Amino acid sequence: RSLHDAIRDFQIDSMDMMIQGGVSDGDASSRITDASDRLNYVIEMTSSAANKTMDMVDSSVPVASELQMQARELHKDWNRLIQRDLTPQEFRDLYKRIDAFLKYTDESATTLHTNLNTILLEQGYQDLTGQVITRVNELIRDVEERLVHLVSVAGRVDSISGMEHESETKERDDDRGHGPAINKNDNPEVLNNQDEVDDLLSSLGF
Repeated sequence: RSLHDAIRDFQIDSMDMMIQGGVSDGDASSRITDASDRLNYVIEMTSSAANKTMDMVDSSVPVASELQMQARELHKDWNRLIQRDLTPQEFRDLYKRIDAFLKYTDESATTLHTNLNTILLEQGYQDLTGQVITRVNELIRDVEERLVHLVSVAGRVDSISGMEHESETKERDDDRGHGPAINKNDNPEVLNNQDEVDDLLSSLGF
């Protein structure tokens, strides 16, 4: 009876958790399914954020490399200008290149700014997935505690039913069925006949 009550309480508590967790339909087992879905959600979010971040980095690297290359080339000619080592035509070309470089720098800065913002926003998954993992951990701890309680109660079934175990060797050798234990001491907690055993099993859902 204690085992039956423990199982019943476990089912009721699981249903309460399911309602509190926002699950509107299904039975207590859907709580475990919900935990599995949550973990899959974490995997999807992590994968999506990682892929998006890598895409943004791949998009930004060529822009930064081009800026670096153009800046180095302009710096060389700028040093020649300082040393008055440019011809009039080279000076005019340098003027045009500087103008083009400034425009490209403005466009590139906008691109890099957008990519960096996207990368930053993608890191927001850590907060969401952290909350999900915390909820799943709470569920695991709760299930573990209740299963430990069920095991503890199940360990007292032998004394509750009045059953006595033989040695492990005899159990392996003797596979014949046995009837209910005899209530020698008129203990109200001990089952008296097969009907009471059947009633107990029926109440447990077997």
